[in-house]
Amino acid sequence: MNDDGGTHKYLRVQMKRKLLRLGVSQTDAAEFDTTLKELKQVRTDADYLNLRINETESREARRMSEQVNTLIKDTFSIT
Repeated sequence: MNDDGGTHKYLRVQMKRKLLRLGVSQTDAAEFDTTLKELKQVRTDADYLNLRINETESREARRMSEQVNTLIKDTFSIT
């Protein structure tokens, strides 16, 4: 399943634009966008396709989510 439409895509695009306006590099903004897309795919696969996520995939998803959280917190001065 690869449903990347709707609200999720809209929010990803808006966040990427905002990051670029705030001075985040094109590379970092693109990585942010890609990471969010990948995280959504993992969640979608696990939730809707009933695919089992192994420990390695789980750790990678956690690492990616922490990376996204850090960028958001640092960029928007959220504690």
